[in-house]
Amino acid sequence: MGHLARKIGVPRFLLLQSVIMERVRVHVRPSARRTAVVGYQEGILRIDLNAPPIDNRANDELVKLLARELGIARGRVSVRHGQTSRQKLVEIDASVDVVAAWLASYRAKEHPSGQKR
Repeated sequence: MGHLARKIGVPRFLLLQSVIMERVRVHVRPSARRTAVVGYQEGILRIDLNAPPIDNRANDELVKLLARELGIARGRVSVRHGQTSRQKLVEIDASVDVVAAWLASYRAKEHPSGQKR
């Protein structure tokens, strides 16, 4: 077991799944006017991408955006499922608390009706 796992008394594999990697459901809109996070609603992060869905360009733009937003290296963000779909499952190598706080900041920008403030 690793040092942190021993310290808190949990098996290392559980620590890796619950503390280091976070998975986020994403809906992208490729070929949009700009690249930006639109909002977080019903457990799905909505993102506009100013890149076409050709030759993996939209996925690359998605990874760059998420890494920049979270302040982490691009290598710590990957598209796990949905490489050719608008619905994606993205894996982020960051603390669950960091990712949850970041998502909450986008949830707070939504009105109950679903319209942005």
